[in-house]
Amino acid sequence: MKRALALLALGGAVIAAWSAGARGQSPATAPASPSLPTLIGPSPAPADSGASYERRGRRDPFEPVDALDAAMTSPTVASARLKGIIRSQTPRVLVETSDGLGYILKVGDTLGEGRLVEIGADSAVFSVPDRRGSTTGRIVLRLPDD
Repeated sequence: MKRALALLALGGAVIAAWSAGARGQSPATAPASPSLPTLIGPSPAPADSGASYERRGRRDPFEPVDALDAAMTSPTVASARLKGIIRSQTPRVLVETSDGLGYILKVGDTLGEGRLVEIGADSAVFSVPDRRGSTTGRIVLRLPDD
């Protein structure tokens, strides 16, 4: 009988602690019954764990995206280089931008302000918006001569 009462009292303490946590109170500050023991939960982790991030030329992944450096802009077709052509049922080109990133594109894909409109034997033709002083709205990238 005493064992059953002890289990009942322990169950009541658990329910009281759980309901106090559901109301936003910590179990230690929850009103306790005088005959029931108060449960104390695990202590929260410290706010400053001492961990730090070293940039080493990389973007901080914890910075908001809108606060990124102005240097991270979209690539431009005029500064890109054609590195290769993949000849298959759906031909594709490998284009490297001035920042060293490579893109594999098919006809209709965009790179910066340009849209790939044609893939030749040794070239890729992009359609770009007309600019002041430009006679054509096209940029042709050619494979380098080896």
